[in-house]
Amino acid sequence: MHAMRRLSTTTPDRAGDHLLVTVSDNGVGMSPEVRKGTGLGLSTAYAIVERHHGWLDCRSTVGQGTEFRLFLPLLATETDPSLTGDTESREDEYRGTETVLLIDDEQVVRSSVARALRQHGYEVLEADDGQSGLSAYRSHAAQIGIIILDESMPRMSGSELIAQIRSEGAVVPVVLMTGLGGLVEPFPGTRILHKPFTMREFSKALREELEKAV
Repeated sequence: MHAMRRLSTTTPDRAGDHLLVTVSDNGVGMSPEVRKGTGLGLSTAYAIVERHHGWLDCRSTVGQGTEFRLFLPLLATETDPSLTGDTESREDEYRGTETVLLIDDEQVVRSSVARALRQHGYEVLEADDGQSGLSAYRSHAAQIGIIILDESMPRMSGSELIAQIRSEGAVVPVVLMTGLGGLVEPFPGTRILHKPFTMREFSKALREELEKAV
């Protein structure tokens, strides 16, 4: 079920007219662990909504279904820099032409990130889990400029993949995405990017690691 309506809110620091979008189902629901958002999908959704000055409310019961309520402000201030042409010029700073190996087991998320990377000028190789990512790296090591991967994946975690390629002598820069608090940099040349993050933060981290490797 999908519904949209306009309403006024008095939530602290978020008063005013908002658009409310409600999406619900009667599926399997989500456990508290899933709702913490350690996966890239939920954390990315939260980050996108917050970037647009809104918020996302999730209510879920295992075995009964899930309801998401998305609140977005109807009017933004004219002085908001995210609505000016300055954003476009800043984003140009983070464009590139290098080949990126993107490894994530969530297809929707992987496709979205790959599309954004290509829009920024990068060539993208995709792999859907750690083992496939390792094979892709071994096959295309000479052309890969950086690896972007998720920590939580089947068959081989992000950290395990990094350990393997480093043991083989690889010095390629790596950006490791994680929603797990307390994860420290496992190896030199590895950038930890904690979820949730904005696309600007993601692009900036990618560009910085590539420039360090030059």
